[in-house]
Amino acid sequence: RAGAEVVQLYVSYRGSAVERPERELRAFRRVSLAPRNVKTVEFALDTRDLAYYDVEHSQWTVEAIEYEVHASTSSADSPLRATFRVR
Repeated sequence: RAGAEVVQLYVSYRGSAVERPERELRAFRRVSLAPRNVKTVEFALDTRDLAYYDVEHSQWTVEAIEYEVHASTSSADSPLRATFRVR
């Protein structure tokens, strides 16, 4: 049967110096699928997607920590994961 799905991209912040959500939705895309079809969905994150507002310094800050991205159809299920570091 044809249908649609929403693919969601979440980011986790390992070792953040500030309190941040366990998983934060940073992107999503709705895809339509015909029966037995497969689609590849690509997301691009930029530094703004990783930043938090540092009130003390009145600026957006990207921490030099390890980030984990989760791609799934819901926040409860994250079968696809990858990690990367910002320096």
